[in-house]
Amino acid sequence: MIRFFRQIRKLLLEQNKTSTYLKYAMGEVALVMIGILLALQVNNWNEDRKLRNIEIKLLKEMLVDLQDQHADVEFNMEHHLEGERSGRIVREALLNDLPFHDSLKTHFQQAYNFTILNNRRNAYNSLLSQGIDLISNDSLRSYISKYYEQGVPFQLEIQQVTVDLIRNTSVDHLELFKNMNWNSPLEPWDYESLKTNRKYIAWLEFVNSNKSFEASAFENLKINNEKLTKDIIEELKRIE
Repeated sequence: MIRFFRQIRKLLLEQNKTSTYLKYAMGEVALVMIGILLALQVNNWNEDRKLRNIEIKLLKEMLVDLQDQHADVEFNMEHHLEGERSGRIVREALLNDLPFHDSLKTHFQQAYNFTILNNRRNAYNSLLSQGIDLISNDSLRSYISKYYEQGVPFQLEIQQVTVDLIRNTSVDHLELFKNMNWNSPLEPWDYESLKTNRKYIAWLEFVNSNKSFEASAFENLKINNEKLTKDIIEELKRIE
């Protein structure tokens, strides 16, 4: 092709057709420029496609993380509600001077229940390493960041309060129960004395209140998890 253009230029010069040659030269330059622009456009398109493929891969991985975390959130929420219910039953039994019965053993044990949220953020960490601007949808990018930088850390922070409280007071409660095992029903050494143990009752009230608050926060995290999952699915439909 280049040889063909050279032959045309040579012929025009030999025929002394200067004006025609200039027009031809300008046309040739224009063609070259168009070719360069097209090549750049194709290159940009290829680069954009590579970035979109990475975005799609990370969003799919994030869906897996979110689905796993959704199940874990439900598990945590149910156990916190269960623990709060048991703590309330124990507290009411003590404050209302109710007689001891075997079912209270399970409630004493469940009052100590705590769980740790599995912070699944592998895909989000990969996204951060690539650059969060890789997510082309502005609102989705913002919601992803809010979920992982605010929602989950807040849940972990308030959950840690309960965990620390139970762990730090477990030694104090060793003398209150015959077998201080969080995985087995607990039987108090002296049930009647527990009814006037203000420290233990205050501990129950604080733990119950915190577990109730945690369960509410888990419910909110669950809603945000479901919304983010839905938004990612819709975005994948748009960009795939």
